[in-house]
Amino acid sequence: MHTTGTGCSDRGRKRDHNEDRFHVDDELGLYIVSDGMGGHAKGEVASRLAVEAVAREVRHQRALVEAVAHQAAPAEALVQLIEAAVQAAGRLIHDQAGAAPEQTGMGCTLTALVVAGSRAAMAHVGDSRLYLLRDGKLEQLSQDHTYLAEMKRKGLDADEGLAKRFGHILSRALGSQAAVEVDTLAFETVPGDRLLLCSDGITRYVPDEDALVARLAGDDPDLVAEALVGFANESGGADNSTAVVIQVASDDADDEVAQRVRTDCQVKLDALSSVFLFESMSFARISRVLNACEVEVWEAGREVVGQGDRLASLIVVLSGELELTRGSEVIGLVRAGEEVGATSLARPRTARAGLQSRERTKLLRLKRSRFRDLAQARPGLGLALLERLALRLGDDLDAALAVAAQTPGDADPGLL
Repeated sequence: MHTTGTGCSDRGRKRDHNEDRFHVDDELGLYIVSDGMGGHAKGEVASRLAVEAVAREVRHQRALVEAVAHQAAPAEALVQLIEAAVQAAGRLIHDQAGAAPEQTGMGCTLTALVVAGSRAAMAHVGDSRLYLLRDGKLEQLSQDHTYLAEMKRKGLDADEGLAKRFGHILSRALGSQAAVEVDTLAFETVPGDRLLLCSDGITRYVPDEDALVARLAGDDPDLVAEALVGFANESGGADNSTAVVIQVASDDADDEVAQRVRTDCQVKLDALSSVFLFESMSFARISRVLNACEVEVWEAGREVVGQGDRLASLIVVLSGELELTRGSEVIGLVRAGEEVGATSLARPRTARAGLQSRERTKLLRLKRSRFRDLAQARPGLGLALLERLALRLGDDLDAALAVAAQTPGDADPGLL
């Protein structure tokens, strides 16, 4: 697969200069938007330094990007690369601000995306945004680092007054400190995806996601970025506005190949989304869980879990079927889209039944150790997962108390 991007930036109707910067490099698969802050000239310097530094760091690691594209290196390497590049940019701005008194206090937001084959990695600080438009559905992949957004994530109510006071005050920015916490996300792209990187000069004028979808889904991606900036200016143009629009396409002219790529990706997302733990979760959160999973392929007649084995993982069937067995008896089936072992993520236990592949079967496995790592690294996600797990455990306990014996049949999470 390959990507093509187009960017547009304008100072707006109220500002006398443009502190936004963007970068488009289709050959490297690198796209960046940065919004400077710190007053006249200083913000412009910060965003320029940031964009140049990230581009330079990624360019130096071109071989690694190509290795990820050819699946010779893991996607996590791409995340580590883009995160390190953003950290280097932050240190550069911080050091230069300290060395030049006239630039004290300068900083910037930065949202960067690097795409390598079907894998993509985001690094993000501030309130510029990354969106994904897939099959007519829009997903915001970044989260705003403003005090208002932080309040909402913590479940605190913000009235209109607080929203006006804290809506655009950044809780994180590059340059304010030598090191900053960088949000990262690895995800899979598919042919037909359209991505948008933009500064808040665009999003402040978009009333809702439907309005953004309507503008982002234009037939010609080369014209969308310019149209979004024009829309921001027509709506008031109170700030600099920048948009970078990226189109994902297949390298193969065969539509069937492109469709297989899309289907494989969607099957994994759908399978996880159907598990009670992950129902209704955002694309970004589901992608984080998917990144923690392992894909396994089992030929027919193989024992996946033995009766009496220690069970400490969630198993989701992507294709094929598994048999639940007790002794030599088949007591149930686990079909594509079904799962077993979810409650063992909370506490390992002894498998009450065996699990054997009935035919060639493809699985997703989330080990308890990876689940714990994910919950610790992302406390908000971890809390949501643990709350859902607690509800499931409560439901299972109620069912066990209400039913003295279970009738053999199709897959039941309690059978294993």
